Amino acid sequence: MVITSESILNSLNPEQQRAVQHINGPMLIIAGPGSGKTRVITNRAAHLVLSGTLNKASVLAVTFTNKAASELKDRISQMKIAGPEQITASTFHSFCARILRAHGSYVGLDRNYSIYDSDDQLSAIKESMIIAEIDTKQTNPRSIQNLISKAKTSRKDSRMMAQDADTYFEELAASIYSRYEELLQRNNAADFDDLISKSVDLLLNYPAVRESYNQNYQQVMIDEFQDTNASQYLLSKLLVQDHQNLTVVGDPNQSIYSWRNADITNILNFQEDFPDTQVISINQNYRSTQNILKTARNVITTNQLNIDNEIYTENPEGSPVISHEAFDELDEAAFVIAESKQLTQGPNPDFKLSDIAIMYRVNAQSRVIEEACLKSSVKYRIVGGIQFYQRKEIKDLIAYLSAISNPSDDISLIRAISNPGRGIGKKTLESLKSYSTDKHLSLLDALQELNSEHENDGSIPLMFNSRSIKLLSGFYNVFHHFIAQSSQVPLVELIDLVLENSGLQSSILESSDKAQERWENILEFRETSREFNTQNALEGLSSLLDRLALINDVDSYDDTDNCLTLITLHQSKGLEFPVVFLVGLEEGLLPHSRSFDDHFQIEEERRLCYVGVTRAEKRLYLTHAFRRGLMGQYGPSIKSRFIEHLDTKKHAPFALPSNTATLISQNGVKVAKPKIKPVPTIGQTILHNAFGEGVVLDVLQINQDFEITIQFKESSGTKKLLHSFAPIEILDNI
Repeated sequence: MVITSESILNSLNPEQQRAVQHINGPMLIIAGPGSGKTRVITNRAAHLVLSGTLNKASVLAVTFTNKAASELKDRISQMKIAGPEQITASTFHSFCARILRAHGSYVGLDRNYSIYDSDDQLSAIKESMIIAEIDTKQTNPRSIQNLISKAKTSRKDSRMMAQDADTYFEELAASIYSRYEELLQRNNAADFDDLISKSVDLLLNYPAVRESYNQNYQQVMIDEFQDTNASQYLLSKLLVQDHQNLTVVGDPNQSIYSWRNADITNILNFQEDFPDTQVISINQNYRSTQNILKTARNVITTNQLNIDNEIYTENPEGSPVISHEAFDELDEAAFVIAESKQLTQGPNPDFKLSDIAIMYRVNAQSRVIEEACLKSSVKYRIVGGIQFYQRKEIKDLIAYLSAISNPSDDISLIRAISNPGRGIGKKTLESLKSYSTDKHLSLLDALQELNSEHENDGSIPLMFNSRSIKLLSGFYNVFHHFIAQSSQVPLVELIDLVLENSGLQSSILESSDKAQERWENILEFRETSREFNTQNALEGLSSLLDRLALINDVDSYDDTDNCLTLITLHQSKGLEFPVVFLVGLEEGLLPHSRSFDDHFQIEEERRLCYVGVTRAEKRLYLTHAFRRGLMGQYGPSIKSRFIEHLDTKKHAPFALPSNTATLISQNGVKVAKPKIKPVPTIGQTILHNAFGEGVVLDVLQINQDFEITIQFKESSGTKKLLHSFAPIEILDNI
């Protein structure tokens, strides 16, 4: 079937048509969940190409995840339009990585620069702290990592960060930041934030480069615009500075990444920055039932930071949204698994296991659900667990390849020297680092100099001994051979050479820890690299390393396996499932306790709940527990404020443990067991025969009874009473 502009428009609703037909000038598309925004982006790109308005220029569509970018590419490919090469779909980081491969020399990077992922960045920060003589045990490197990232996305270098520091810790972070900048420069490396900030520096300071990108990309579309940070927004402006053809697509109600420095005001203030903006609301939801959307609207309605765009659907009313109170996290997990089995079993089940997602606020909540799955023999997968490319054997191999591609990359070279173990200990490595620093050399150049001096006159610097020099020289000779061969052999052949000659292959196969599984992982990696198997390994190597560095958790999600999906609410963004369980809907979890003192953070937590609700297509379950044990704490829970007044169908609540005793002994005399009375809940007011009125502070199950902590009025104070004996009456029902 031939795709034409007319056939594209006929497949869209009126609001979508308006968005697709817009050509010149800025446009803001407010796209609610399930409203077909990906369809709008792909159809608009195709319409721009087919309409002939681009001439030889291109459309750039930018999004946040590789999964979303791949979906854009796949949909465009399936449309089979003439001129698909005029459409570029990419993530922010991938697009900027390509810019810097081409023009990085302007901002201090050569074309073989390394991209440091979060783990590499943390290693570099620890190294910077050692250089600055700051104890990594006294000062948390991850906290430093977060502050540096926040500074970079706000366009602040270490000097500006030091000037703006309000606390001693921020001054300390600025000092480490300065050493970290120097280390990255020495290593010819960039972290994720650098990819954006250095691209911005390039376009700001080199008008000819900026103009070439403006001319090449006459139309720029940014998806998930509510999640952009300051640097990404500035980059977007620079890419359209000459023509202003910037289309941004997003939904303020789904802005959930402020902890990654996303700035919701980018979308809220877009019309102030671009006064001629065409604003189009796409609010018909094609995903969820009416009952699910009603719940979503009720969750989000009290938020103040938003743009009016009330979603609606013509889908059926659907099943009621189910709310369920479990006794504790074990009971909650058992309920979720039992419901999942009921939905997916029987002669003609309505759903498959792969249709069901269990979503939670923090990763620690997954443990008890995993255990329930294992106990019930239910297949499951966790999105965001230890990913394939984060496995030790894979990271070790990637370290060799990174250092071959970029010989200045000391962080990767240190890992290569250390894996597999070859007798080069920590003391020798510290001596090597000191030697390279004193000589102002990279580690590889320092190894070369040590090797040359030893071969020429047998000299050994004082900080080394003959054994350490022999081991370091042995490694240098092997690694130098890898570099020499990298321009002579295809990539897969280079990988085979590294595996065999480095000792990685024998180390893995001879280990007692899952040797076969680890080697199969290596073979899988080798197979993946075939996509980049150019005759000259170096040509394909940088592309492979870029791909690996920019992979994120959701990229590994695969819906072809028939199993339950366990996933955090943040990771669920952009996904959809026929059945969704939102678990742990309690104060302290959702909203998270860290947000309690900040109105803006509470609003983001509410948006996070809204995102979870709107992932559901047909069935939605909202669960919370009367008591919860999590991360070493165990105590009573309070139902989340986000679901307090929702119109849901209550599932049968947990059954309180029954007391099967028929007689008790009181003062040595057997008496009839007291009549079972209701157990008060936290916050309820009670009346005690002797102590008067009080408020329940805690309820703790002890065997077949309950210990109740009550704050009494006047002089009676706080008392702990056993429920079965306490002469109390509940005065209110909250």
